[in-house]
Amino acid sequence: MPTFVLIGGQDRIYPVPASEQAALLTGSDDVTAVTLPPTGHAVTLHRHGRPVPGPGLQAARQQELHQHGVAG
Repeated sequence: MPTFVLIGGQDRIYPVPASEQAALLTGSDDVTAVTLPPTGHAVTLHRHGRPVPGPGLQAARQQELHQHGVAG
């Protein structure tokens, strides 16, 4: 089962690097971990819903879907 993990680059609650967090997900052979540098622990709530600078969530999600043949 493909697994997509978002990690806040400024997470002070669980500051574990993306590679280490991905390694914890042993139930899947297909884990993609993406770090969004300017975000904290609650990636989806960070900055009160305002867009994150840089490629961010949308680009990471689109790339993941494309790699699994879901997006055209």
